Amino acid sequence: MEQEKPILKPLKPPIKPIAVKEPAKVKKIKEKKIKMTLEKNIKSLVHFMAFPGPRLGRNTMYGEAPEKYMLDSINWIGKHGFFKGIEITLIKDHEIRQKVINLLKKYKFYITFCAQPIQLINEDNLIAETDISSIDELERTNAVNRLKSYLIEAYEFGASNFCFLSGKDPGTENGLRLRRQATQSLIRSIHEICVYNKSIAKKSNKKPMKITLETFDRLSDKNCKNQLIGPSDEARELAEIVRNNYGHNIFGILYDLSHMFLLRNGFDHEEVNVLRSLAPYLNFIHIANTIIDKEHPQYGDTHVGMDHPDGALTSEILANFVKTLNEINYQNPIGFEFIPQGRQLSESVVNIAVASYKEAAEQIDVNYALGPYRFKTRRFLPEKIFYMITDYRLNRYGIIREEMKNRQRRERPWGENLIIIAADHPARRVTRVGENDLAMGDRQQYLGRILRVLIHDRVDGVMTTPDIMDDLFLINYFYKENGGESFLDNKILLGGTNRGG
Repeated sequence: MEQEKPILKPLKPPIKPIAVKEPAKVKKIKEKKIKMTLEKNIKSLVHFMAFPGPRLGRNTMYGEAPEKYMLDSINWIGKHGFFKGIEITLIKDHEIRQKVINLLKKYKFYITFCAQPIQLINEDNLIAETDISSIDELERTNAVNRLKSYLIEAYEFGASNFCFLSGKDPGTENGLRLRRQATQSLIRSIHEICVYNKSIAKKSNKKPMKITLETFDRLSDKNCKNQLIGPSDEARELAEIVRNNYGHNIFGILYDLSHMFLLRNGFDHEEVNVLRSLAPYLNFIHIANTIIDKEHPQYGDTHVGMDHPDGALTSEILANFVKTLNEINYQNPIGFEFIPQGRQLSESVVNIAVASYKEAAEQIDVNYALGPYRFKTRRFLPEKIFYMITDYRLNRYGIIREEMKNRQRRERPWGENLIIIAADHPARRVTRVGENDLAMGDRQQYLGRILRVLIHDRVDGVMTTPDIMDDLFLINYFYKENGGESFLDNKILLGGTNRGG
């Protein structure tokens, strides 16, 4: 097993500069930007929910939002920096649609076309509520043809994913027979949609879109969707049939976190671990919130904000959800679906959701092991060196000033694509890593890990608190005293008192 060499070993006689032997896997990582948890997953925003229309109307969902509202809202998403994907629905006006398409191309979004609002609104009531799972063949065919027409529009948008829902659950008043028949109708419809999707792609010389079924609740309560699919065990079974029996590997499931509280597994709602069984078939994930108090006016599938005081989604559940996605190696898009309520601003609702997600992602346990490689902090920064820091702070503090004064500074401008260690978390009362509330409270561990990364020649500097900065200068002094070269020369040091630079 590979291990770190101590930064100072021995103290006397002088030693050579640090030369840490690293396995091949670690060396390869040097050539790449280090990724944080789920960082490479495309983050997407459900546009027609976050920006429902001027004065909180619902005309975006109807495809009737004004041109300026559409363009301004998409520009805001594009400039936000967090979102690389967008989920849109129909736009009735051809001129507005074309301007939106041009704007989407500008931002190079991963585009998902959402047919769910078209199906749920069911304008003019031309399609049966059972939609593509209708047992009546005429009704089923009409519903499939409607989705086929929007497949064409999705390609016009340049979409990579096409989402829809199953249709109303026929219920169990006469046993499970109707539900089984409806499921067979649904499978047949999905097969036809996938075949049509591939034919359009072939004619257009494009890559076929992913075809994605969103699972909804099976409740007849207010604000609920009462859809056939439905519980995750049935969604998984359906996905297996579509993929294995019909060969449609582009088909998959969209799982919405807010629906988890409304999807029943017996008497209780589903739990986060359901992601593990769905893992092979997940095309898309939604982060969202809901209210499960039936007496509440916003009960059901209402997608209230992340900070709603009555929301079922807690920070712990969100962290566990994100952690599970990481553990199953989920690599597809993660969408955010929230809708402003009352006087809430769309931008504020979105920003709160993003901040909550980032906080959850930061709580995931960090695995410092890469193959046979293990980082042993106390081997790298022994207690003897740690105690020397305290001694020099008390008795030889002037050394810190001298180190600051004499080190070589990088010439400005510093340029772009800098890698800076963010090590100011404890100063902001953040010491938690995973389930350990005080992981960053172990100063020796914290300092050792900062130091181990900072000495790497591809790391440009550190942003930390003055006390940690002082410790780094002292260790730099110890290292030079034992024959090494300064590892702080030409590094960018950002401290709370601006003593670095």
